[in-house]
Amino acid sequence: MNLESIASTDFVLLQADWPVDQARDLVEALLPARVIVQRREGNEEYFYLRSRDETLALLQPSTGVSVREAMGLHEGGAVPAIDALSSADKAPDYCVLLVANQVVGYFDVDEHVPSRTRGGTIPGTTTATPEEPSERSIEAEFPNTIRLNEMASLTVSVVDSASADSASGDRIPLALSAGSLIDILVQPKRGFVVEGPAERSLTISGAAETLPVQFRLRATESGAGQIRVLAFNGGIALGALTLVPTVVEPDQETGPSGREAHATALAPISVRLPDLSVLIEETRVDGVRGFSMRITASNASTNLNYKRYGPIFFQTDPGTYFEKLYTDIERYSLKTQTDRAIAVRQLAAKGSHLFETIVPIEARQKLWELRNSISTVIIQSEEPWIPWELCKLVGEEQGAVVEGPFLCEAFALTRWIPGTGLKPSLTLNNIALVVPRDSGLPYAVQEGDFIKSLATGGHEVTSISADFLKLHEALASGEYDAWHFTGHGGYRDPDPNRSVMILEDSKTFSPYNIAGVVKNLGKARPLVFLNACQIGRGGMTLTDIGGWAKQFLLAGAGAFIGAYWSVYDEPAYNFSRGLYQRLLDGKPIAQAAKEARLAIRSSGDPTWLAYTIFADPLATVQT
Repeated sequence: MNLESIASTDFVLLQADWPVDQARDLVEALLPARVIVQRREGNEEYFYLRSRDETLALLQPSTGVSVREAMGLHEGGAVPAIDALSSADKAPDYCVLLVANQVVGYFDVDEHVPSRTRGGTIPGTTTATPEEPSERSIEAEFPNTIRLNEMASLTVSVVDSASADSASGDRIPLALSAGSLIDILVQPKRGFVVEGPAERSLTISGAAETLPVQFRLRATESGAGQIRVLAFNGGIALGALTLVPTVVEPDQETGPSGREAHATALAPISVRLPDLSVLIEETRVDGVRGFSMRITASNASTNLNYKRYGPIFFQTDPGTYFEKLYTDIERYSLKTQTDRAIAVRQLAAKGSHLFETIVPIEARQKLWELRNSISTVIIQSEEPWIPWELCKLVGEEQGAVVEGPFLCEAFALTRWIPGTGLKPSLTLNNIALVVPRDSGLPYAVQEGDFIKSLATGGHEVTSISADFLKLHEALASGEYDAWHFTGHGGYRDPDPNRSVMILEDSKTFSPYNIAGVVKNLGKARPLVFLNACQIGRGGMTLTDIGGWAKQFLLAGAGAFIGAYWSVYDEPAYNFSRGLYQRLLDGKPIAQAAKEARLAIRSSGDPTWLAYTIFADPLATVQT
């Protein structure tokens, strides 16, 4: 059992350099069970775990005093910060849990209740009869400990949720009928390699447990290993789980023998599938980072079912490379007709170069071949860097190189994070609108007025003050099924979770703040649109979409829309207007976004290409 499966999430995250009054107001408003304080000193980070009452007693109202000063924070009082995938059996009594340096919870031995053993019943579920569809989970079993260079079998099955290991977290009710096909993909992340096929298929039977599939893995590196198991249907991710077996030296005792079962709920299978699904798999060889592409087509005649292309290896740091690319785009001059014509060619050149550089040649040829026979595409990827929308199709006709459209121009294109269940439907019944009054953006007021005008026919719009505390409270309430922000954003650090939305009075809100009780925002599965605009050259920007998109989606958002680089005020307003109008007309979100892009496409202005959409491409707004 790993720590993430038993993590407590009833907390708020404070920063040590915050003013006492701001921190106290937040704790009093949200009333968490625990408070986690994060303190940075140079390259070091420290975390402190306190009860709510203790925190409030220390944070007495005062002016000019920081949380660090009021709470007397020093290295000696910090608690360990541990990878949330670590074994719970070896955890210290009190610790903060991290995933990719993001706080996801805490462990307090006094709160921990031992989990039920496998075979217990999850409250609120019953075992379905074989004749009826039943709620299902994917389950994987693998040894807890394995010696270096040894081989072991990983078995994966789909089981009745009532039979699955209840320690693995919340479950999404899902009826899977007999005959449904589930594709299983195993991704060794650390310490293992797959010997033989890494993908196999399961056909759901009417029994409580479908016969398992088996994979062979070999241990290659001592220490804490990591294996990812993903489930797909028609190329679309249904769920994922992570195993963390320990690899020991050949002459070292492995401890008690046994295999540990892990289970996670499967997201709903959609009867509608996009024409093409592209899965990006990250890889490392001799320390060099790269990726492969797996392409699946809904049309069986294409013979594309997790067809693997690549790998492609980065020859430089991708974060730095794409940051420079965005900066170049932001510096395009659009003052004259000649300037705009030059900008069009510069964008085309960047898109073509990107396509020829990061897409394996066989995949480029296949996409060119299919360009006129497919319309809907989803790219599932955990990497936050690559603006796939900006890739421009390039092919060959009659011996000559020919440029085609950008991917987001050619197809109704969205992105998603693999292992996170897609949300096939959206609602816009209770929209939260955040517009800082001091942004200085002329079209921000018009955009806000337009969003307010959507309050008809059962749709409500609530203006949320662009105040740090009010925003936290509203997010944590979980009441809103759509969030729209228009204003400035900022990027201050290579860590995408430190990019910010700029609120009123220069206050900021970052992906780091989407933690603890703030993740209740996901209860309504909202559409989140951060429309951070600029006026002219040099404005602030939400440069790296990775931090924002991932944090909102992992919190449960149904869709996320944002910009890779600075966007111009008027076309940004027109894009949002066109998008919502098409969504409320019943168009799928990918098609609505494509049409909204094309409607603002004008000579030289790169705004139409800046947006990325994370969503089920076929998701529609339900009224």
